[in-house]
Amino acid sequence: MIEFNYPYWYILFCLLIATGYSYFLYRKEKSFGEQAKALLYSLAFLRFLSVFILSFLLLEPVVKTTEQIIEKPILVIAQDASQSIVLTKDSTFYKTTYLQNLQKLEQELAEQYEVKTISFGSEIKEGLPQAFNQKQTDISSVFQTIKNTYYGRNLGGIILATDGISNKGLSPEYAAKQLKNTIFYTIAMGDTLVPKDIVVHSVFHNKTAFKGNDFPIEVVVKATYLKGKNAKVAIFRNGKKIQEKSTTFQNEKAVENISFVLPADQGGSQKYTVKVTEFTGEATTINNTKDFYITVIENKQNILLLADAPHPDVAVWKEALAKNKNYTVESTLLKDLKTEIKKYSLVVLFGIPNHSRQGDKIIEKIQQSKTPFFIAVNEHADFNKINALKLRFQVKASNDFIPVTTRFNDEFSKFTLSEPLKNLLNDLPPVFVPFARDYKTAQEKNVLFFQKVNGVNTKYPLLLFSEKEGLKNGLLLGEGIWRWKLFDYIKNNNHQQIEELIQKTTQYLVARKDKSQFKVFNTKKILENEPLIIEAELYNDAYEAINTPDVSITITNEKREDYPPKIMNRVGNSYKLNAGIFPVGDYTYTAKVNFDGKEFVKKGSFSVLALKVEYLDLVAKHNWLNRIAKNTQGKLFYPNELETLQKEIQNQKNIVPIIYEKKTVEDIIRWKWIFFLVLALLSTEWFLRKRNGSY
Repeated sequence: MIEFNYPYWYILFCLLIATGYSYFLYRKEKSFGEQAKALLYSLAFLRFLSVFILSFLLLEPVVKTTEQIIEKPILVIAQDASQSIVLTKDSTFYKTTYLQNLQKLEQELAEQYEVKTISFGSEIKEGLPQAFNQKQTDISSVFQTIKNTYYGRNLGGIILATDGISNKGLSPEYAAKQLKNTIFYTIAMGDTLVPKDIVVHSVFHNKTAFKGNDFPIEVVVKATYLKGKNAKVAIFRNGKKIQEKSTTFQNEKAVENISFVLPADQGGSQKYTVKVTEFTGEATTINNTKDFYITVIENKQNILLLADAPHPDVAVWKEALAKNKNYTVESTLLKDLKTEIKKYSLVVLFGIPNHSRQGDKIIEKIQQSKTPFFIAVNEHADFNKINALKLRFQVKASNDFIPVTTRFNDEFSKFTLSEPLKNLLNDLPPVFVPFARDYKTAQEKNVLFFQKVNGVNTKYPLLLFSEKEGLKNGLLLGEGIWRWKLFDYIKNNNHQQIEELIQKTTQYLVARKDKSQFKVFNTKKILENEPLIIEAELYNDAYEAINTPDVSITITNEKREDYPPKIMNRVGNSYKLNAGIFPVGDYTYTAKVNFDGKEFVKKGSFSVLALKVEYLDLVAKHNWLNRIAKNTQGKLFYPNELETLQKEIQNQKNIVPIIYEKKTVEDIIRWKWIFFLVLALLSTEWFLRKRNGSY
């Protein structure tokens, strides 16, 4: 239909203009002589048409068209492809007949509907599955994918085929609510009967242990329909049985916690396997074993407490550090010291440096070995020698000591203190510090505690830290923290707060920065469906991050077989590699890079763990499948009822095509063929005039 921005009767003006123009142009034309009148009329008509078309276009005519579009309803068939589907007695049926019938259902529904198929498990894939091999089931992601893909479309219904067992993502029943006004037809797969089974459900353990210590683990075993049966739970390392315990199940549905204490007698990453007795008639025996890993740390931090004379503060430090299994603590007097300083990760000095030459030699050895140290000042300390250590702290102090209490510095950020410890600080009894008026500190943010003198806040430091060339040091300007320990016990009936202060101070001092030029990072343990991600950093002599040279990675499996080397990708100023997915097992890798004439080599390891969550729960969840179907006016069907499902969908009155009109408006002046028509009319007129002697 043609419409105008002006009244329709304006077309009469177009006709009059075209007629008048052609009439006055040719009414007295004498150039053609005695030629036929037909030629004159033809030329006048051509001029009439071209002028009429041009004047007609000035009325801004538009063409409005209406197109009727029919959109078929969309049916989504979402098929569970996880392993739990075929861990039942009907596994052969699902792998063959069922999949064939499902493909037939898809083809027959496609004649009437727009059918889309997806398979799901740990990930979503287009099309129906060829096998049931997904290691996890995330049903909630199905609903989110459908919502994102078909939002605003004529989504008629969803055929959800699953056993209802979801072990990843959100609750599927909750997630399904985001698909409003959509009919669900559920195909209830799997078996709702609880099978006879025994499962190593979980293993609780610390990630690390120190060589020479024992570490506890707890194994959770679940058993169904094995009442009165005796089961053995054994732990293996490298195929050799380490420990074994027995348990008897008292109920048809039993959960037993079995505790073990294992020795950490080998360093490095250690793989252990828990195995429970296999019984005849179990649904599956794959879940009767479970692997776990412990990293055994071979080197403890050696800490030396060195005093010029016996002092109760030494005992406070020793008792606090002895409770941390990461530390081996030795205490001795200066005159009795025989061990080399370089053996230690930290030296805590009580009353050293002092006025003795022996103390000077110890300080010299500490500095030569670049060992972190902490100085606890007492009445024997020599502040001139402390100032000479260049700890970014200077003080002119007398031999007199005064009592001061503590004030926490809110700007301190090298490590954090718990709220109970912060609350205790204001109430702690005083310690004794040297009387001084001239304190100088490089940065107040390095001060953990300031002094409070007679209840007055000062900027005088009490406990502070410094760092130079990666070497950390600390200084406590007072003695008498044994009083803090007693007060902690009186107020809290324990020593936890003061022990926390000592342990965090020590932890900060012994933690050294990795200043190597080539660093490689990776997750030590990944699941068999997760890719291995390795990252690396390379630094030049100015310790600036660069990634100019290539970094190659060679991965080796347990059989000492090398995978083809891979070159890491450059990301920003560093490197990153997605090495892909690996089979279950233990692996090592070697990273190499050549820079500035030197080859840097880093070695690492990782373990790929078996993902067995599909074996932990084999009881189908048909109840919520039935609820979701009923709540959306759908129905639940079983795998052998696909023909009935097809008829139900075809008889559903709410799954119908949507008919809508698409209206378009187009300016006629944009039609290119009109331009060429006018050009042809004017050209033809000009040609005939020229041919017949007119100009």
